[in-house]
Amino acid sequence: MKTLFYGITGYTGELILEEAKRRQFQPIIAGRNEEKLKVLAERFGLAYRVFDLEDMAVLDMQLSDIDLVLHCAGPFHFTAAPMIAACLRNYVHYLDLSGRVEGFEEAYRLDEKAVKQQVMLMPGVGFDVVPSDCLVAHLHQQLPDATHLTLAIAMKNGGVSHGTALSTVENLPNGATVRRNGKVIRVPLGEKTRTFKFGNWYESLCATAPWGDVSTAYYTANIPNVEAYLATTAQGAKMMRLTQKLKWLLKQSFIKNLAKKIIDNRPPGLNEAERSKSESYFYAEVRNEKGEQKSASLRVDDAYENTAQVAVHIVKKIVSGNYKIGFQTPGGLYGSGLILEIEGSILK
Repeated sequence: MKTLFYGITGYTGELILEEAKRRQFQPIIAGRNEEKLKVLAERFGLAYRVFDLEDMAVLDMQLSDIDLVLHCAGPFHFTAAPMIAACLRNYVHYLDLSGRVEGFEEAYRLDEKAVKQQVMLMPGVGFDVVPSDCLVAHLHQQLPDATHLTLAIAMKNGGVSHGTALSTVENLPNGATVRRNGKVIRVPLGEKTRTFKFGNWYESLCATAPWGDVSTAYYTANIPNVEAYLATTAQGAKMMRLTQKLKWLLKQSFIKNLAKKIIDNRPPGLNEAERSKSESYFYAEVRNEKGEQKSASLRVDDAYENTAQVAVHIVKKIVSGNYKIGFQTPGGLYGSGLILEIEGSILK
């Protein structure tokens, strides 16, 4: 398969290219910034293409000889739709790094068209949501009739890239999402708090937050009630709730521009030494209508390192012919063992 990595010039993109090089995989790289692409192409010995997502004819021409796209250009609520549409028109398999609930739901609605075009659509092939989706698949094996899922995520010594920070600012006014009786609904950010113990690795207060499993768990394990929590502090949870009272202000362009300037002046993310000390944890519990309950915890390396590892790992699976057409979730297609194929992952 001929593979194209689009929007690869950011912090996460470079980690993905380093992982691809480590695994002796050579994709074509593409994006809008020729200067940055040329530097990366020379550094990694790759071919590159320069194009944006606005011109349908250009997109079709650029994808006409491509079999698989890994889409890395955020914010995904702006960029995913045109790339998915182009992939469907040109019979190209589609992967992305998105963790947006809306993105998964939109991709699911395109399942029938993807099957007709003999294309696989799999959003969320990074830290959002591969580890947690695999954890859900693991618990589904133990309690297949589970009706409720509670998921918690924590990062120790972690950092945030520019892209993640910008997406967070863009999505703050939207609050969090949960799934109730099969339907995705919005709830206030930080509406509920609870302390979770992540195996014997970590313990933290967590607050309700948006996470892709609110969507994917429904398709991976047929769980109709899902809520997700993110590690924080009591003060952090209070600030999360405060954002909901200031939604009107956070939507203003001058606030977004100010946040962007602050973000641009920060380091792009953790350096290699810092990433080596960073760990991420997941806890999930499921229960059924009888009140039976199962739980498990998962530990993986730094979130951005994990994204690079799992994204390239899934790309290589597809290139070797291990894929299924239509809308797919990582845990649903490859099972709970997928995350354990990544070095440093421990399931308890």
